[in-house]
Amino acid sequence: MTSPEPVIRVVIVDDSLVARRVLQRILEEDGRFCVVGCHSSADDAIAALSAAPCDLILLDLEMPGRSGVDSLPDMLRVGHNAKVVILSGHHAEDGSVAIAALAAGARDVMTKPVAGHFGPAFAVALSDRLHAIYTGQDRVAWTGDSHRRVSALPGISHAPRAIGIGASTGGIHSLTAFLGALETPVPAPLFVTQHLPADFLPFFAEQLRRLERLPVHIAEDGMPVLPGNIYVAPGQAHLTVQRKPSHRVEVRLSRASSRHGAFPAVDPMMASLAQVYGERACGIIFSGMGRDGLAGTESIVCAGGSVIAQDSATSVVWGMPGAVVDAGLACLVASPEMAARSLQEAWRMTA
Repeated sequence: MTSPEPVIRVVIVDDSLVARRVLQRILEEDGRFCVVGCHSSADDAIAALSAAPCDLILLDLEMPGRSGVDSLPDMLRVGHNAKVVILSGHHAEDGSVAIAALAAGARDVMTKPVAGHFGPAFAVALSDRLHAIYTGQDRVAWTGDSHRRVSALPGISHAPRAIGIGASTGGIHSLTAFLGALETPVPAPLFVTQHLPADFLPFFAEQLRRLERLPVHIAEDGMPVLPGNIYVAPGQAHLTVQRKPSHRVEVRLSRASSRHGAFPAVDPMMASLAQVYGERACGIIFSGMGRDGLAGTESIVCAGGSVIAQDSATSVVWGMPGAVVDAGLACLVASPEMAARSLQEAWRMTA
C-alpha cells in the first residue's frame, strides 16, 4: 500500500486581507495544502519563518515598507529551503521586478487577478502549479498525443548551426546558467521561447542583456539571423525562422494557434528550425510544466538534428523536459551547464 502524499505547508505574504483570505481558501479547499501562516508584511513573515518552517511561500511583489523582492534573500535564508513563488499585480513596472526576483532565486511568478476575479480557472492554475513546483513533477496526462517514440542515439550528432531553447516554470534560472557556461564566440544563433506573461518578456530580454555577453533581441518579423545573437520570442507571437531564396535566414513571427494554446509556444519555433536547419538544428528543453516542445523536438529528431533535455535533478518542474525524455527524443539529459559544455565540444570537434 502506498503512503499518503504529504500535505504541503504554505505561508502567504500579502498586504491585502482579501487576497490572503482568498488564497488561503483556494489552497485549503484543494486538500493538498495546509496554510500555516498568513502575514501582511515581509518582516512579520521572516520573523515567523525563523521558528515555523514551511514548504512554499507565496510572496506578494509590492507591499508597503519592505517589498517582496527586497525581502526575498532573507525569505530564502530563513525559510529552511522553502520554495518561493512571486505574486505579481498588473502594473507595468512589476515586470522588471518580477524578472529580478526570478533571477535571485524565486521559483516562479504568477499574475494575480484583480480584486473580485479570483475565479475557478485561477484556483486550478494556482493549486496545480504550486503542487508541481513542490514535487518537481506536473500531472499533465498524455492526452491526444500520437507521437512516434524515437530512440535517439546518445550524444550530439552534428555541430549545430542553430540552437532553439524552450522553457517555462524554472526556465529563467536554467537559461541563465546555460548561457553563463557558454564560451564566446558562439558560432550559431540562439532562439529562446520562455513562457512568461506577455508584459514581462521585454524585461526578460533586458535581464539577459545585463547578464550575458551576447547581443539579445526581442524578435521582430524580417529580422536577419546572425551567429552569436540571441533572439527572444515576443509576448503575443511565436518565434519561427524562414530561409529566403537568397539563402538568408530571417525571423518570422506567427500568430497561428498552437496545440498548447501558449503565446509564445515552443513547438512552432522548434518545427521551423527543423525545416530550415535540418540535421544542424539543436533543440534544448529546460524546466517547465506541460508538454510544449514535445512535437517540435520530434520534428528536429526526424530531420536528423539533436535534442537536449534538462535533467530532473536541476529542473524546478520536470514536465516539459520529462516529456521529451519519456518520448525517447533526447540525445543528452543533463544540467544546463553540462549542455553548454557538450555543445562547445561538438563545435570544437568540427572547427
